[in-house]
Amino acid sequence: MSLKMMNATIKVAALSFVTMFSLSPDRVLGQTQSAPITFYDGGWENIQISNAIAIYMIKHGFGREAVDVDSNVPKMQNAMRSGTMDVNLEMYNNLMAEWVSAQVTDGKIVELGETYESASQGFYVPTYVIKGDAARGIKPLAPDLSGVQDLRKYLQAFRERDPDRQSKFINCIPGWACREINLIKLATYGLDNDLKSIEPKTENELNETILKEYEAGRPFITYYWAPSALPTMIDLTLLKEPAYDPACWAAIEKLLTPFQPGVPAERACAYETIPILKYATKKMVGENPDVVAFLRAMFIGSKTMGELAAYMYKQRATPDETALYFLRNHKTTWTKWVSDPVRSRVAASLSH
Repeated sequence: MSLKMMNATIKVAALSFVTMFSLSPDRVLGQTQSAPITFYDGGWENIQISNAIAIYMIKHGFGREAVDVDSNVPKMQNAMRSGTMDVNLEMYNNLMAEWVSAQVTDGKIVELGETYESASQGFYVPTYVIKGDAARGIKPLAPDLSGVQDLRKYLQAFRERDPDRQSKFINCIPGWACREINLIKLATYGLDNDLKSIEPKTENELNETILKEYEAGRPFITYYWAPSALPTMIDLTLLKEPAYDPACWAAIEKLLTPFQPGVPAERACAYETIPILKYATKKMVGENPDVVAFLRAMFIGSKTMGELAAYMYKQRATPDETALYFLRNHKTTWTKWVSDPVRSRVAASLSH
């Protein structure tokens, strides 16, 4: 697939989730209409896919209304603490460990198990920066680059190869916890004054920015995560950092509240590779035990999530279309999550 095609695909794939029609609760289960179950949508493709699968099954299997709510981390935290947002299917605990622990201890939210077993984050460069790309006429710029500690000796070369005369760091989105963490890490590594932090407003814009730089063959550094589609679509290399350890991460977290740009931590290290957990409010758990039992059982897996993200990009699919693809092609997986009557209703809806 060409980079231009990937760019067009990403634009379509990042569209907001389109609400799917369902059988009414009266026709399915003889229940009366209640307030919709609300799911946090933080704006990245994995959580949109997870939400789309859950919402479809809740609507068609349980006859309940469910919607995803476009939000960011601070708003999600306030809403789940107050009970006005019900479910987060992809809580990145390592980015907000103290908040999660406090809410669980206070009985505000309840853990529902893993959505997938492994997620990683880090700083990447295009592989052509290290190895070159003969087919595109790109010579290696930083042949010895393997980790963040090597960046300093190549920063001038990064600037000289860029028409803006900048060494670019494409950061994650304002409102995502990783933005401030990345800035603290750069300050701690002594790179914050030399790298221009580019901060896209949406995941679509983030992907477009990366692809624009990649297509032009320019050197850049970017934050990204896995499982996801983009690192499987273009050739990126993860830069090594000092190994994660809890004391190091605690030093970083100390500087998050309040966050002050340019202030380094005592030391910095790699993100922890973690399982991605689901949480619901205590109110949600008490009022919807059948749906919560389904959410506890819902496990997509890292490999499958990566495949679904790649499908969404390659097919120019929206999250709801990707959910239908999953439900039609991974029947042996999702049928284990629910009872026979729910399974039958979901299967019947898929045949239409």
